[in-house]
Amino acid sequence: IWLPPGYDSRDTSTRYPTLYVHDGQNMMDMELSWTNRCWDLGSTLTRLLDAGDIEVAPIVIMVDNCVENPMTANPLIRRRWLEYSDTPIGERYLEYLADELKPLVDENFHTNPAPEFTSSMGSSMGGLVSFLAVLRRPDVFRNCLCLSPAFQVPLITEVAVSGWRVLKGLGEGEEAPSPARTPARIYLDNGGDTDESKVPLIDLFDGMNPGYFWLDTSLQAGIDAMMGALKLHGIPFHFVRAPGARHNERAWGKRVDRPLRFLYGRAR
Repeated sequence: IWLPPGYDSRDTSTRYPTLYVHDGQNMMDMELSWTNRCWDLGSTLTRLLDAGDIEVAPIVIMVDNCVENPMTANPLIRRRWLEYSDTPIGERYLEYLADELKPLVDENFHTNPAPEFTSSMGSSMGGLVSFLAVLRRPDVFRNCLCLSPAFQVPLITEVAVSGWRVLKGLGEGEEAPSPARTPARIYLDNGGDTDESKVPLIDLFDGMNPGYFWLDTSLQAGIDAMMGALKLHGIPFHFVRAPGARHNERAWGKRVDRPLRFLYGRAR
């Protein structure tokens, strides 16, 4: 858990928003990251706060994924993929976050526990499960920051047909959200090939992670389809394109200030 500058355990009057981040070991420490590259999330939050670019820095809960031994793990079905997926296993992961981990965090730290102050962030499959958090558990999570999310056809179809009501904060039979429910705040982004910039085959600065140079480009179709489903029902979202960016920790760390400004910035 990362506590923002100025956090005082004796000050019970100040309450902080919370940000639950998937693939937590990749966020702040290069030695813990499996690629030896991290997002420098804590440094970025401190810099934005010092510059006055964000109103408040959240308490960050970094939830590690299940690190598997590459010599013994199934190369076709990784546990991380299952935990972050729209499956019963992924549902159990969200139950753990919402019903087990969050109550412990709220009990031991000065958080604002309301859903509109509780957010989820991740990349790739972590971006998918961040979106699922606001769709499946709107009673807990109301904001999602999805970097290079891996959206798939069944979920896109669900949002277009019925899930949009949850994202709008609508209850059964309601035409407008009640004061107790606010619409989801959704941030989406992606790298990949664009007309003005292509992803290089090799980038020596990526270290151990070649960055799956093709992956962000291939994910764009699903992101476009999800944005179409959201637009169909007038659900606001914020999308940022990072032309030529690769699919790895270094690329996400270079632009993580954008979702943070979106969610915590002064001009929201």
